[in-house]
Amino acid sequence: YREKALKKVVPWLKDLRRQGINTILLKDGAPAQTSCIAKDYLSVHQIERLPWPGHSPDVNASEHAWPWIR
Repeated sequence: YREKALKKVVPWLKDLRRQGINTILLKDGAPAQTSCIAKDYLSVHQIERLPWPGHSPDVNASEHAWPWIR
């Protein structure tokens, strides 16, 4: 998760922040997202996180993000 997703997403989120765009990373509680490694990595880079139900009908942001990450 850190190698395949976070190392691509975090620089993008930081760039948006430099442009004055507030960002929040939604987490659905998947084990990779709740690992100490992932939490520490996001904390070091000061990425704001928001817990989100994994099967929330409101938004499934990861489905929209994966094509950009790949």
